[in-house]
Amino acid sequence: MCKRVVASQIDANTAYVVFENHQNGDFKPYILKTADRGKGWASISGNLPDNGAVYALAEDPVNPKLLFAGTEYGLYFTTIGGEKWIKLTGGLPTIQVRDLAIQKRENDLVVGTFGRGIYILDGLHTAPRPDYRNTEAGKRAVSR
Repeated sequence: MCKRVVASQIDANTAYVVFENHQNGDFKPYILKTADRGKGWASISGNLPDNGAVYALAEDPVNPKLLFAGTEYGLYFTTIGGEKWIKLTGGLPTIQVRDLAIQKRENDLVVGTFGRGIYILDGLHTAPRPDYRNTEAGKRAVSR
C-alpha cells in the first residue's frame, strides 16, 4: 500500500514514495526515490530495521540529503540521502511515527505519533549548513 508520495522541494525531478505491506505479513521498510521524474526508482531504505514498516517521510527544504522517516519503531534520519539511517532518540520514545511535517518558517520538525500525541524538534537549521544555504534552492527555502 502506498503510504506517502513526497515531491522534493529542491529538485523538480526528484520524488519519494513510501510503501508498507503489513496487512500481508510484510513489515519491511520500503522507501523509493526517483531523480528523473519517475522513469527510474531506487530503494533508499538502507539499514532501516527489517521488521519496521515506514509510514511517513520528510525531506529537509534546504539540504536534500537530510531525510526523516517515521517507522513502526520510531523516527530515523539520514544525512546522506538514505544510504545509512540513524535512530533519533533523546526523549522520543520507541513508538509508531505516523506523520512528519517540517515547518519552514520555524525550522521545526513536527512528529505525529500513534497514541502519544506530537513532538516538536525545534530548530533544525540552527547549526551551519554545508553549502546548501548558498545554493539557489537553499536561498529560496530559507526565505519562505
